[in-house]
Amino acid sequence: MEVEIQDSPFVLLNIYAPNKCAKQCDFFSKLWEELKDFVTDEDKSVVIGGDFNVILDPDLDGRGGNKKRKDSVRYVEDMTIEHDLVDIWRIRNPTEERFTWRQKSQLIQRRLDYWLISNDLQEDVEPVEIITAIKSDHSATDCTVN
Repeated sequence: MEVEIQDSPFVLLNIYAPNKCAKQCDFFSKLWEELKDFVTDEDKSVVIGGDFNVILDPDLDGRGGNKKRKDSVRYVEDMTIEHDLVDIWRIRNPTEERFTWRQKSQLIQRRLDYWLISNDLQEDVEPVEIITAIKSDHSATDCTVN
């Protein structure tokens, strides 16, 4: 969605990526192409939030189970480089292990939910947090752009 907030142009995306790697590669590839169409003006800030269903950093974003890096992560990384996006929660919490999804047994936990924002918005973001959600196996992620 393209919007203008206080005379500033934004592209806002809310995503829910598939669970399976093969479908994820296709999903993220299409997302990247769609984003190129939306972000034709360098002045537009991008905010992408949602359930990516991948762990970007296996050492910090996963606990228990198989933390193997999925091939689909490459598409997310390429998209962040091309559009100068940052994982704002990880920027603010470079070494913290917090998770947004867990199995009921608590043996496997992952940070699967992200806010990827334009790098130039970093100073405008109030604290970004992972908070408890009700009736969900995911925690909520809270990000406020001032």
